[in-house]
Amino acid sequence: MNRNEQNGAVIRLRPQDAKEAWIQPEVTEGMIWVENGTLSAPELDGDVTAAHTKGLKYQSDEDYLNAIVVRGGDYEVSDVELSLSGYGCSDFTCKGTGILADMGSHVTVSDTKIVTEGVTRAATIATRGSTLVIRDSVLDSRGGPFPPGYVPVIGPGMMEPPAPLGLGGNCRTHLSMDNSETFLYNCKVYAAGWAALSTDASGGYVYLEANDTEVNVSGNGYCVYSDNGCHARLNRCDLKTGNMAVIQDGNSSVVLEDTKAVCGQVGFMLHGGMPEKKDCGIIRVSGSEITSQLEMFRCKSTNVDVCVKNSTLRAENGVLIRTMTSDDEFYHKTRSHSPSDYGVQFTLEDMTAEGDVLREDPERKLRLSLDKASLKGGLLGGVDLWLYDGAWTATKNSLVVLHSNDLAGIDAETGVIITAYAGEGCTLDAVYTLPSGGVLTMAEVN
Repeated sequence: MNRNEQNGAVIRLRPQDAKEAWIQPEVTEGMIWVENGTLSAPELDGDVTAAHTKGLKYQSDEDYLNAIVVRGGDYEVSDVELSLSGYGCSDFTCKGTGILADMGSHVTVSDTKIVTEGVTRAATIATRGSTLVIRDSVLDSRGGPFPPGYVPVIGPGMMEPPAPLGLGGNCRTHLSMDNSETFLYNCKVYAAGWAALSTDASGGYVYLEANDTEVNVSGNGYCVYSDNGCHARLNRCDLKTGNMAVIQDGNSSVVLEDTKAVCGQVGFMLHGGMPEKKDCGIIRVSGSEITSQLEMFRCKSTNVDVCVKNSTLRAENGVLIRTMTSDDEFYHKTRSHSPSDYGVQFTLEDMTAEGDVLREDPERKLRLSLDKASLKGGLLGGVDLWLYDGAWTATKNSLVVLHSNDLAGIDAETGVIITAYAGEGCTLDAVYTLPSGGVLTMAEVN
């Protein structure tokens, strides 16, 4: 499948004029500095040239230092070990990273291990139209103490996750920004908190893909974040996290295919953090197995299209989907509150699932489609229900909107009452006893 056609979700290509929009980071320093094929580096143990760095073992506790910076051209890094400690800087500035791919460069990394210990000391960063390809490598960020006088801020200058995300830690292991593309193959990515694979400041487009990769966030953080304008895809990956597997924001997309995830709290947090009212996120999950301790999908004041196909979802608290108004005042105020909003469109296809669906965001509709899929649980808060050869069994009193007179796919356990409103295509107006003993009562709209 072409990466621009993610399970039917089309994403736009990297802009041809991306260079005009490149963000200008602060001037940084590099122990190995390669710019358009010209090398600047001290004498080092290892094979270091203008085309490659091989067999290098390097350790430094110098604050803010980048180990390898490539700006323009092609470059290869292989069989390298980097160990960096000391203060980093806001990773928007691209200071203090192990390998920085910058200014349209194409950097290939293989059989390499990068360990960082320090606040915002990323193992790898790709930015300004660069392509970074990482194979058979280990990326490990452990964070560290804040520098004296640090004041929390959201955006440029930040050295920790924004407070509304509810995360901990102070380092992102990998960061993709500004029209870059990053590909990981058969890697291991570790983070102590905040983030393993992150995107930010897209400049309109960022693509991040991981294949056959192990991602482990030991503390309060996420495995992958797709920020506004970004597109992330994980194929055959194994995710473990103390909090969330995925965060998606604004007009962006995430695809998980044949991937396993174990989440210490929420599975997916989907939120509307950007000001454009028309923003709509896209989530596609297929052939995957995901377990969360809290709700599987938490949707905060957002418009999003979610399709989960042929997958196993297990929310230990019994909540499959929860929509809610954002608990962050800024994010909530920037969102549209119109009933005509796209809202949350959620499809289960070719699978069986259990769990409640809670519509707690009164400002956006929640449409649930069961396409050759069955769901057992409660639908609360007024869920638009559409069945396409699907089936729903209510396990608790529920409130729904129906769009058909066909009740063949609807059931309720004994003692359970489904209250339903007639939507377009539904003319039912009575009380109906369902096969398992529960009842469905049609209600009039006040």
